[in-house]
Amino acid sequence: LLPARTGLRVYVGHGHQTINWGQKVSFVTQKFFRASYTNADRRQFLINNNIAYLLYGPDEKSLGNFQPQSVPYLVPVFSDGDVSVYRVEW
Repeated sequence: LLPARTGLRVYVGHGHQTINWGQKVSFVTQKFFRASYTNADRRQFLINNNIAYLLYGPDEKSLGNFQPQSVPYLVPVFSDGDVSVYRVEW
């Protein structure tokens, strides 16, 4: 629903609507949210892929120990219950 409501593209969305979905989902679930992926690498990934916002909710939290509120390059812009949206500061 986010792309339709905001006019923004998503990095990983529905499988049939995301180019290279398997590769992207694998990266997000096995690397991006894990503590072993450094904050410098995470920030560089966001920059390289022109990702301006990060949605962080229960699904993302279940993927690893990444704490988006603890890094200076993510600025909270919305929160409702368990879901937050962060703007990426490049």
